[in-house]
Amino acid sequence: MRLFEHLLPLVDCVDIEYETIIRKDVIGLARQYGKKVMISTHYFEKTPDNSELNTIYTESMEL
Repeated sequence: MRLFEHLLPLVDCVDIEYETIIRKDVIGLARQYGKKVMISTHYFEKTPDNSELNTIYTESMEL
């Protein structure tokens, strides 16, 4: 988190991985600095079905 604290003043947007355990902390810190947040996830084996994509979207919007 210290790295994020040092770098946030220098960026316009933060890209945080959906699956990371620190995502809520990073999002909260980014909001304190007034930064935009992009939540990303990557599937290399297959594309998730619509139900899973909707779940990811809904959970991301609630953060």
